Amino acid sequence: MQRGIECSIADTVSALTRVRGTAVPDWLTAAIVALCLFALYNANGREIGSIDSQPAKYTATELLRRGTLSLNHVVGARPALAERPTFVRDASGRYWSAYPPTPAIAAAVIAWPVVKAGVIDLADPAAPELIATFASSIVTAFAVAMMFLTARRVLPLSTALLVALGAGAGTGLWPTASRTLWQHECAIAGLSIAVYALAGATLTRRAAAAAGLGLALATTSRLQLAPAAGLLLLAISA
Repeated sequence: MQRGIECSIADTVSALTRVRGTAVPDWLTAAIVALCLFALYNANGREIGSIDSQPAKYTATELLRRGTLSLNHVVGARPALAERPTFVRDASGRYWSAYPPTPAIAAAVIAWPVVKAGVIDLADPAAPELIATFASSIVTAFAVAMMFLTARRVLPLSTALLVALGAGAGTGLWPTASRTLWQHECAIAGLSIAVYALAGATLTRRAAAAAGLGLALATTSRLQLAPAAGLLLLAISA
């Protein structure tokens, strides 16, 4: 079924990226890929979360609602969360997420416009889930768009589309990274930026800076990626 979905999206994107027989720029094709995947990821609107992913969505909501990364209000409203190892208490008695705050900060930035527009009400009990699915699906779709641009450097359009859509709709990016806010979506997005920047014919200062920013996003989202980031940094300095 996933293979059929990938081919259908690829056919749709190919049709949309040709206007009167003239191919549109790759960046526009990448944007269409991202929009198609964003729609696919949000087809049922469900969050697929876990104990590990819970703190991130609450942290993003608290940052938007109260301007803090602390989870005191969340634990106060749901005391049972204090028993979970993903919610940690510091020496002063304040509760925090046990994971890096980068994904939550990114989600808050992404969700801020729709919150200000009134699409998401922060007082709604469902707000954390809505923020999580909205932000994670955008970041994941962006990561796949970057994968397409990277593949396009060495592959024809149709093959690059299949590579990108195979990653976006045929791997865990769909059921895992795009359906809740945790570490994966920002880590993958950061790596996709870095790989794209390093895949150019020449490594310019701008490309090196983009790669560095991508690696910073990846490693501050998921610290286990530090060895991989170190290898890519060697490529930049070589």
